Amino acid sequence: MRRSLSRRNVSAARSHNRIVVLCASINDVSSWPFWKFLQLKKVKGVTDLHMLAFNSEGGSFVARIDGSEYSVKNYEKVVGYHQPMLEEFIDRTYDEGRTFFVYGGHGMGDYLELEEYKVGLQVHELAKIFGHRKYEAILFDACFMANLDCVYYLRNNTKWIGASEGYMWEEDVALDAHIFNTYTASAMSRFRDPKTILETIQRDYCNKTRMGDFSILSTEHVEKLWEFVEKHVWQRVYDSTTFLSSKEHEELQHQAEETLSDVNEPNVDGASLVSTSPSQIFQSGTSRKRRLLRAAQFKHALYPSEYEDKHLVDLRTYLQELADDARMTAPIEGELSGSNPVELLEKVVIQHTPPFMNQIYSSPLGGLSLCVHEFSHLSRSLRRNRVDKTKLNERASTYIEESNARAAARKSQQEKEKTQAKELDQ
Repeated sequence: MRRSLSRRNVSAARSHNRIVVLCASINDVSSWPFWKFLQLKKVKGVTDLHMLAFNSEGGSFVARIDGSEYSVKNYEKVVGYHQPMLEEFIDRTYDEGRTFFVYGGHGMGDYLELEEYKVGLQVHELAKIFGHRKYEAILFDACFMANLDCVYYLRNNTKWIGASEGYMWEEDVALDAHIFNTYTASAMSRFRDPKTILETIQRDYCNKTRMGDFSILSTEHVEKLWEFVEKHVWQRVYDSTTFLSSKEHEELQHQAEETLSDVNEPNVDGASLVSTSPSQIFQSGTSRKRRLLRAAQFKHALYPSEYEDKHLVDLRTYLQELADDARMTAPIEGELSGSNPVELLEKVVIQHTPPFMNQIYSSPLGGLSLCVHEFSHLSRSLRRNRVDKTKLNERASTYIEESNARAAARKSQQEKEKTQAKELDQ
């Protein structure tokens, strides 16, 4: 269908930036991409926008704002993610020198979750789909995408990335509380400088929520940061990993729930914790590997009480520890000797606005996270793991032994109580 928006000159409108939007809707928010588009088509200044929306319940669509007209084409039989459709969409909509890419949906740092617990488009796979195309900026209207994997793998596809390191908490009932809304879409369409656009988005989003954060990221120096993390950070991440018992995990989750309820944020009603029942996690019938994956706790995890999300850790905190240790002992060796690790990070994290209510996270957000891929449900990392896992394996073995001993003791106690109950009945 096609409708007229105004009598504005179409050729003049096309001088604006082009916005290419990919949406993925799952669960109970299956209609939001369509309502988002209906809202955007009314915005003054948005004159060249393409949207592809995948719906896990069917009813995917492609929409377009073209100067003074708009169009929507439904694909009722396309259920969930369809890669050939995305590839064709990317190829058709790219216009060099004026195209901005926006993703709206679920993000997990190193991948986009396009179908819940089923389909994850890895960031390195998205980069492959982009090919040699270079966008003016890439914006993630999603959780967790201010992540080192994201910046590194998209380094050849853009200079600028805007994203949140933490959760996006808002329900977006009015369709204006998220990162990509009518105001920021207008700015992205009309402003020329990508960094200025991301600064505008940062101010708008962080002024609307006390729990949100936003990073402006540059890909120019990310290779040096990546190399440093490979050589000096990953070993520290694994060496400091511990394992929690069922009781400890219950206490951790209880603390997280109390913190969230104490925040008193008006919009927090829609932010639900991922319910991870310890009775399900730590049951004796669960495989050894799965028990270890779920019991592992990372020193600087953003939200360690959440099994599905706890593999995300704050990079700045590890780098600051490394810098502090280097000042106390010998300087870091190698070709990066003399470099301040935090300064390397700040060449990538150009600006970061942390959440005002930062107590909802167990680690301070420094603008960029790491993914511990082995502990992520859908991650398929290209990174070769070169760390020494001796300490990790020792702790894992100790945890399994102690866990089995506790389970055996509980079983023995239960059998004893049953025997005593039978004796009393007699």
